[in-house]
Amino acid sequence: MTVYKVQVSTGQGALAGTFDTISITLLGIDGESPKNVLDNYWLDFQPGRVREYEVPSERALGPILLIRLHKEPYSVFPETMWYCNTVRVTSPEGDIYRFPCYRWIQGY
Repeated sequence: MTVYKVQVSTGQGALAGTFDTISITLLGIDGESPKNVLDNYWLDFQPGRVREYEVPSERALGPILLIRLHKEPYSVFPETMWYCNTVRVTSPEGDIYRFPCYRWIQGY
């Protein structure tokens, strides 16, 4: 089992946050991680928040080339847009991969 550290930064604007469930898939030159739910708590993706998570993978993925962010409904909350600033992935070897997003993510 290999564990990657993922840091997600939400935008500062008043409406930048979301209550929706955010998940991530890591894609490397040697494979792809399963889809992993990131939120530990429903306030994780509120405006200005920076949160860190551990993303397990059955095997090492090699250099990370791409990430996929997934946004899905959470409980009974209405759908909201989410402004993702950046995502940073740190490999078990200590290599850091930065993925600037700077966009609104809408829909599921």
